[in-house]
Amino acid sequence: LLAVVSLITFILYFCGYWLLPRAPVKERLAASVCAAYVNNGLAIVFAYQFFSARAALPAVLVSFPMVFSIVPVRGVARRLLAGRSEW
Repeated sequence: LLAVVSLITFILYFCGYWLLPRAPVKERLAASVCAAYVNNGLAIVFAYQFFSARAALPAVLVSFPMVFSIVPVRGVARRLLAGRSEW
């Protein structure tokens, strides 16, 4: 399940990046992070409060690849912005 969620996270990063094809690279990277990093904290709290801890489990599992994927995404961003004064 965690592998599937990780794959979906990276697909969302990719889709978010290509969502704004004519925008500057910085804006495309911001869109990429926004597309992948949805408000999971709110989903966890709502699921736990209104349903059960078991209902909150998928939202918790989605949080792990999103948090741990920020480091590789930062590396990709540095490569995309290499030689530019935007970073």
